[in-house]
Amino acid sequence: MSDSSIARSSAVMAAGTFASRILGLVRNALLLTALGATASGAADAFNTANTLPNTLYNLLAGGILNAVLVPTIVRALSRDRDSADHAGHDHVNALLTFSAIVLLGLTVTTVALAWPLVMLFGGGMQAQIFDLTVIFALWCLPQIFFYGVYALLGQVLNSLSSFGPYMWAPVVNNLVSMLGLGVFIVLYGTAPSENFDVSSWGIAKIALLAGSMTLGIAVQALILIFPLQRLGFQLKPNFTWRGLGLRRVGRVASWAFAALLINAVMN
Repeated sequence: MSDSSIARSSAVMAAGTFASRILGLVRNALLLTALGATASGAADAFNTANTLPNTLYNLLAGGILNAVLVPTIVRALSRDRDSADHAGHDHVNALLTFSAIVLLGLTVTTVALAWPLVMLFGGGMQAQIFDLTVIFALWCLPQIFFYGVYALLGQVLNSLSSFGPYMWAPVVNNLVSMLGLGVFIVLYGTAPSENFDVSSWGIAKIALLAGSMTLGIAVQALILIFPLQRLGFQLKPNFTWRGLGLRRVGRVASWAFAALLINAVMN
């Protein structure tokens, strides 16, 4: 890339980061308006459930994707620049297919284990707040899958020297979340000043709040499909996993996971 292209890409990335941060502050203000202070019952339950997917993703998948799969994607697409058969695209699609299946399995497992996971990361709550947290978690934990998809597709774009979409996608996430919070406030009002009443949280109210947050993460990930298509990269399932070096990937992933687990325990 030329110096002017690097400068232009850096400016686009910086602008995306800045816009996302500003909208994130607005979203947090709306969340405070809807739920009240973090110490309140509903806010405590929701914040615990909504941070759980990101925590689990970083612990179980994020470091492994960055340490193992991302370099493989970069090498495959680099080889593609020197050939005309686009074998690297097929290789990357096979890796993405395999990774998506693993992420889906991991997500389903965490949803099934929502109760013990909330107990592990949010123990000590009052019974009614704990129960509400578990229900919130059932809506929020699917974010794990979309965090992984966002990271993988973003790295494919970066490997193709397209850096802007990866940095601007969180802006769309914030807009979707803000829209959900706005509808929530219109329908259910602002945080009540009286004591927390769990009976006021029906399934529709829970689904609107937690579901809009998960929808935002999903849109953040899936919107990256469009710039990939414009660059000529066609996403398609590829179950030809022979030759991907999955055994070697598994060994490296095991060491990466062990390092992450030790780091998490020490911190």
